[in-house]
Amino acid sequence: MHQNNTHESFPPLLNIDDLARLIHRKSSTIAVDRIRRPESLPPDCTPPTQKAPVWMLTAVLQWYSNYQKPAIELPLDEEPVPDEEKSQDEQTVVEPEKRGRGRPTKAEEIENRRKKALEKTNSQSIN
Repeated sequence: MHQNNTHESFPPLLNIDDLARLIHRKSSTIAVDRIRRPESLPPDCTPPTQKAPVWMLTAVLQWYSNYQKPAIELPLDEEPVPDEEKSQDEQTVVEPEKRGRGRPTKAEEIENRRKKALEKTNSQSIN
């Protein structure tokens, strides 16, 4: 990690390799993501005298904190109940959503053709 030791109030600066180690990505991935998906990286800083970007450690930590899930607080007098001990009403069953219907299967197409043919013959016999 590159640190600016001239003044204590300056945050440490990270180069691309330092950032890669910190966010567990390859340096090459970060370089590509800066162009293709800049929203997937913390905000960088490119001073006018440098070609390579740098990241302030405080900005990286703040970026990470935006994705932190809130802690779940349990009441002090209650303990979590395992699923086995919950009653049937308390256990909710989540059914998957039915996805949009596409082309019918071959079996369904054959069945539909047979039904149409049967309806056609029934309607002709009535007339």
